[in-house]
Amino acid sequence: MKDVTNRRTQRSFPAPGLSVILLLGIAAGTAADAEAQATASAQSSPRTWSVANLPHVDLWYHGLAVVDFEGFGPLDFYSDDYAARARQEKEQLGIFPTQLDELAPRLRSAFERDSTFEVFHFMPLYFAAASRGGMLDALGEVAQGTDAAQISDLTVRFGAAAAAAVLSRPSQRQVLAEFVEALEEEWRAFYSSFWAKLAAENMERYRQLQETWDGRFATALAGYLQGVNLDQGIIVVTPPLGPEGRIFEGDPGNRADNLIAVRADVVQGAPNATLHSVVREACYPVVRRVMNNLASARQDRVSAERASSRAAVRCGAILLEQRAPELVEEYRRSFPTLAPAEAGPEEVAREFVRAFPLDEEVEVALRAALREM
Repeated sequence: MKDVTNRRTQRSFPAPGLSVILLLGIAAGTAADAEAQATASAQSSPRTWSVANLPHVDLWYHGLAVVDFEGFGPLDFYSDDYAARARQEKEQLGIFPTQLDELAPRLRSAFERDSTFEVFHFMPLYFAAASRGGMLDALGEVAQGTDAAQISDLTVRFGAAAAAAVLSRPSQRQVLAEFVEALEEEWRAFYSSFWAKLAAENMERYRQLQETWDGRFATALAGYLQGVNLDQGIIVVTPPLGPEGRIFEGDPGNRADNLIAVRADVVQGAPNATLHSVVREACYPVVRRVMNNLASARQDRVSAERASSRAAVRCGAILLEQRAPELVEEYRRSFPTLAPAEAGPEEVAREFVRAFPLDEEVEVALRAALREM
């Protein structure tokens, strides 16, 4: 999902250079130990696209998954399996419902009534270099009306300014305050230990994702990524997300200042579904350019977002067809279609096109744009 509020071609705030919290340094231990180890590695810059696990990003998206705040595109924003597992874990611990669970219906209603809250789908990416506490404290200050320019912590000032600019009304800031307070309590009551458990479970798999990206994707896509100014960045793998990812293109003057947040789910028949979601998100710069140039693609906001989401899925397949054709079949299996698990490549391809239809002129334009890179 492209960031419709702040992106490389439409920015209101100068972003700080991104720091990285690499999952690769996290060892099993207490929640505090795991978070401290992640935070301690936050000052290095990526050599290329690096797989990472950010506790504050996970917590924020955990909250939205529990609230069940979905979008209007063809792909799920959050994983149903994740939310179900979180509830099951709480029930086993005897702590369900938490404050977040109790507030979920009211928060969901508030989010859905005001389209401004769609920014929440991107909010933690504006705090890429921040700690969990730093992000929540800064957003709490915004909710209380503090001028973001008065916040001394540079790792949170950009995110605070973005939140303050978008959530300008007192009623919106009250909802922000309630959500932040619920997240703080959720961390204390449940999520700190749950996050450490997930980090330990996924550590080896995330190492393998990094190796697979470096070995199979990075070289094949290097020319394309350079062509769309996505030379380097952080692949934030976060368990609460569904197949709809997020891309945040950072400082226009820094070609390494980019974030792509994607699901952690393993899809049957597509063990690298996480990386295929990265490819889809990386297609948004081209999709945006093509859709903006075609008069027939200019629709109302909701229809345009649905069309661009479908186009991004198809764009990823076209990109791989041109640059890494051996990866295309698994890519198609990574996204929800009506093709059964045992279906052959031809049936998968047919169902993929049916599930994500494209206007012919959009497809022709996408293929031409990708060939030129």
